[in-house]
Amino acid sequence: MTADEADRDQVTAALEYRLAVAEESLRALLAGGVDAIVMNAERGEQRVYTLETEDRPYRRLVERMSEGAALVAADGLIVYANERLASLLGVPLERLLGGPFSDWLDEPERAPFIAQLAAGTSGHAEHTARRLDGTGVPVLVGLNTTEGSPGSLRCLIVIDLSQQKAQQQQVRRLNAKLTDQLAELHRINSDLEDAERLLTYRTLHDPLTGLPNRALFVNRLEQSLAAAARTGHPVAVSFIDLDAFKRVNDTLGHAAGDLLLQEVAGRLSAVVRPNDTVARFAGDEFLVLTVGATSGLPVALADRLLGALHEPPLRAGAETVTASMGLAVSYEGVAPEQLLREADAAMYHAKQAGGARWELFGSRLRAELRNRRTAEQRLRKALAGDGVRVLYQPIVDLADGRAVGAEALVRLQRSHGGLLSPAMFIATAEECGLILPLGQRVLECACEQPLRWEHKSGHPWYVSVNVSPRQLAEADLVAEVTAALAAATLPGDQLRLEITESALLNVDPRVMNILNELRAMGIRIGVDDFGTGYASMAYVRHLPLDFVKIDQSFVSGMYDDVHNLAMVEATLALSHRLGLESVAEGIETEAQWHQLRDLGCDKGQGFLFARPTTSELVCVGSPTQ
Repeated sequence: MTADEADRDQVTAALEYRLAVAEESLRALLAGGVDAIVMNAERGEQRVYTLETEDRPYRRLVERMSEGAALVAADGLIVYANERLASLLGVPLERLLGGPFSDWLDEPERAPFIAQLAAGTSGHAEHTARRLDGTGVPVLVGLNTTEGSPGSLRCLIVIDLSQQKAQQQQVRRLNAKLTDQLAELHRINSDLEDAERLLTYRTLHDPLTGLPNRALFVNRLEQSLAAAARTGHPVAVSFIDLDAFKRVNDTLGHAAGDLLLQEVAGRLSAVVRPNDTVARFAGDEFLVLTVGATSGLPVALADRLLGALHEPPLRAGAETVTASMGLAVSYEGVAPEQLLREADAAMYHAKQAGGARWELFGSRLRAELRNRRTAEQRLRKALAGDGVRVLYQPIVDLADGRAVGAEALVRLQRSHGGLLSPAMFIATAEECGLILPLGQRVLECACEQPLRWEHKSGHPWYVSVNVSPRQLAEADLVAEVTAALAAATLPGDQLRLEITESALLNVDPRVMNILNELRAMGIRIGVDDFGTGYASMAYVRHLPLDFVKIDQSFVSGMYDDVHNLAMVEATLALSHRLGLESVAEGIETEAQWHQLRDLGCDKGQGFLFARPTTSELVCVGSPTQ
């Protein structure tokens, strides 16, 4: 039974109860006696009903009832009626007496009522009563035969249903409105799910070739290495780079370059096994993951992959394009990023050897690892001394270009002058664990700056600091942040922490507690470089986050690639839906600024506004000045 049916049953039961009570009162009146003279004008007859009684208490009861009540003769003439019936029909009481009740019903409804009267049956039915002024009134008419009454009088009860009908109509309108709202909610939810699926796919795949991107490749590599540890069957990673691809873009244009990349993707995909993975790493670089590598695999795999690219030759206009490849085979304990670096190093040596060839990572290339160790030593020396430098890039409100915060960016001081970019040491710091003291040093320096900037500029600033996965996993981050804020007397709401997408995958309860504790201190938490990893909004919407940073690769490519623009639009739409602030990175032109602002992006940073600079120069020449 539906809710509407249940409501109707309740109303019907209530009306039937009112009918029964009213009929009992009318019967009591009839038993007590009533005097009436009825004139049948059609037959010229006068019929007199006289019932003797000394006390008529029920007359007063019937006359005060909220229901219309009447006594009708067998031929339907009204013998007695109360004032309520006369009021309901909008007619003087004396005009009711002596006339047939059926005259006050709509024409199509008179015959069924007369037939019921003639049959002498009891019951009730809904009718439309027609008032003296012609307006219709919905009524419930109950007719009950009373045995032993003079002239076989019948009890007639009339209940005005106008209020019930109005309430039912209101309920129907409300139900219709609720149905429409539920349909709209379903549509919005469906659109959100579609957008999330699209965003997830685009986050995990290269928009140009449709291949898995680096993030998805690394994910599959991690799974394959775990399987290799159990089975003893190694995996191989091939790193492929097109030779002189830049010349194609420079001479023939990016459209020709894109077509060439799509052809490379198709050729590689055609020669690998179904359980292998071909991915686009970046630019003109491709990766191939081969599972179940055997001892003779390197030569056979290299010949098959490069053969697919060289026969028939790859052509872009008059240009013949070749490829170089590096290959690395897994071994016990190797990490995914290490295996990628080994394949990359092998590819680099293949290019140095003239290109159009492949190189297997081996003892000759282990010098690359020594370079990594050199980077680690440089990092340790910088931490032990005064070699860590923190620069700051202002973050502006895109609505008016006013600087409201800055991102802290770490550099290392070179011994011979100049600064070393984080690309040269962050990966090493993460691997060897030095990211923990380095991150703490940056955090402490950063927290000292916002109040200084506020004093110079006259308005509040915040500072945004990057947090690595290892800091979340291993450091006592809450204690470190608390100490840094206290030492700088900085309120928590003037500090923001940026977390990379990779750190948001498989968030355990401990990390969730850390994030919640930090937010409870007023600190705002955001995801950095959104769209470059493989975290989706399915992860983001379940995490205690406040903002999303759109990676500069999507911002810089908004005009060149509709997929980049679609990625920016989808990220902004979903961040707005989830109540997250949006920050765009890498804004270099006013056109990018204005387009992001028009799309609803809240804040941004990039060379258009300011390059990374020292703390002392942040407010000097910033967009606010």
